[in-house]
Amino acid sequence: MTREKMMASMPASEFLEWRVLEKLEPYGEYGEYRRHGQIMALLMNMFKDKDTPSYTPDDFMPQFEDPVRKSDQEIDTVMMAIQRMQEIQLANNG
Repeated sequence: MTREKMMASMPASEFLEWRVLEKLEPYGEYGEYRRHGQIMALLMNMFKDKDTPSYTPDDFMPQFEDPVRKSDQEIDTVMMAIQRMQEIQLANNG
């Protein structure tokens, strides 16, 4: 199935559910970076000096801008509008 067909057939509410799930449990490439960062932070914190600040997973993740994460609010607003339009269309056709 192409991305276009998937987006045309997926209700906005389902898309928003996937976005929430991704925020709670990151998956894909970002999720892999996150898990590796957590493991590295754990190991480094086990062997650091007591005066050294604690490491975080972000210390071991690539730092690049992710336009999807950067504009979550904008995407959520658009998807809510699409969902509302789908509801109106269903009400008018039903």
